[in-house]
Amino acid sequence: MKAAFADRDAIILPDNDDAGRAHLLDVAANIFEIAKSVRIVELPGLPEKGDVSDWLSAGGTKDRLPELVAATEPLTAAPEIPKRPKHPRTKQAEEPRPPLSPEEARREILNAVSALLAAKAHADEEALKEARNELRRLLDQPVTHRAALGILDEAERPGPVTTTLAREALEHDGFGRLLADVVALPGHFAVDAGRLLHVYCGGAYRPDGELHVRRRAQGLLERLGLSSEWGSRRVLEAVEYLAVRSPRLWDRPPRDTVNLLNGLLDVYGRELPPHTRGRGAPRCAGAEGPLRPPPLRGQ
Repeated sequence: MKAAFADRDAIILPDNDDAGRAHLLDVAANIFEIAKSVRIVELPGLPEKGDVSDWLSAGGTKDRLPELVAATEPLTAAPEIPKRPKHPRTKQAEEPRPPLSPEEARREILNAVSALLAAKAHADEEALKEARNELRRLLDQPVTHRAALGILDEAERPGPVTTTLAREALEHDGFGRLLADVVALPGHFAVDAGRLLHVYCGGAYRPDGELHVRRRAQGLLERLGLSSEWGSRRVLEAVEYLAVRSPRLWDRPPRDTVNLLNGLLDVYGRELPPHTRGRGAPRCAGAEGPLRPPPLRGQ
């Protein structure tokens, strides 16, 4: 924001309380070197904790304000910023924030990226550092990290927000982890006894997990405008990352379970639960079972 005051006459209207006066000194000190002039205009008759809206409500006018500005001399030196006393953290201040909803998490990520882009546009190094630290703080939290992955996965074409988020996330997470996390969003993976990566497809786990990762990775990087980041070594990093995190594949289903296209049929319990992580086989019966299997006849 500092760049907006370059070579301009800055007028600061402080609030009538200690916090307002401390803030105005902070602002004046930060813009003093780049602004053409800086004036701190005291509004007469302000009540305690009052601001310019209270002054206008009490009879202040737009015609009166230029007169007050003209009667105020500009600062000749940057004001000293008072040191804020450090207060010990209380138990109340340490209470965790309530968990964010997915929509709130998504909004937090987009706001952080927008702040980073604005800081870059104004060449404000201090604001850029703050925005980058805030974005990385969000990427450290599971809910907002998953929201960031969702934003990247939904990108249809390169754009400043998604490309910037992708580059920051790549630097924060590393290529292998980020790519594995995004690729794993819509699908299930498992590994066999030989650590070969399988991907769930058509009612069974297929042994072409690496090919699936390559195709998804290539499409993702193209949509994010990061095709130059493509490389077989990096894709293998993602495959290895997925293999380490994925559950062990059944060699064969239990005797009382039949693997069908739409779930795992419990023969004796007459239930058809869906396929889930860690519950799947490399072979499928190739048929769909009823949502509620009928009672078995006879013994």
